[in-house]
Amino acid sequence: MISKRLRSIVDWIHGTCLADVGCDHAYVAVQAVLEKRVTKAYACDIAKGPLENARLNIENNHLENSISCILTNGMQDIPMDVDTVVIAGMGGKMIISILEEANISASMHFLLSPHKDEESLRRYLNENGFSIRREKILYEDHYYPILDCYYTNQKQEIKEFEFLYGVNPLRNEDYNSYLKFMKNKWSSIVSKVPDDKKAFFQKQIEYLNKEIVE
Repeated sequence: MISKRLRSIVDWIHGTCLADVGCDHAYVAVQAVLEKRVTKAYACDIAKGPLENARLNIENNHLENSISCILTNGMQDIPMDVDTVVIAGMGGKMIISILEEANISASMHFLLSPHKDEESLRRYLNENGFSIRREKILYEDHYYPILDCYYTNQKQEIKEFEFLYGVNPLRNEDYNSYLKFMKNKWSSIVSKVPDDKKAFFQKQIEYLNKEIVE
């Protein structure tokens, strides 16, 4: 049984051919093929150990004819038939480094789930032709964003609050809890910094007060 976060990623997969980048055990690729969300997939990882784990999981599910394992650095060696890409389980800056080295085709669908540096990732996507259609925040011992985006080669209009806390987020209980968590974080910090450095944190609290549902 896959985790809540991976389940949410799989729910947003739709296409023909998936690349599961940094695949670990290839849980996402296996589930997407089992549910016929794609017809084929590539499990991609830079390390032989995780790729062997992926191969065993694929064989246990009898999907050797539908999922292939690729030893590769990021997206550098993925085949041209890929139309959907999942990159999860790493920081936003690592995801950026993968995208910078990737061959990306028009309308390619990306599901990205960083465990940190999500603001940096959103800004990179916006400056480099990716459109963030929606987001979802999941809590699983940590708050994880899932970004649903496409490569459009156009700059999207995004507000400052959205860069910080999510573009068109699903406003569910996890998202509201995340906003409260961030408000508490900034409130704790603002009480400890010198007066001349309080402005940023006070601005964040003002943003969040407008969005939190009590």
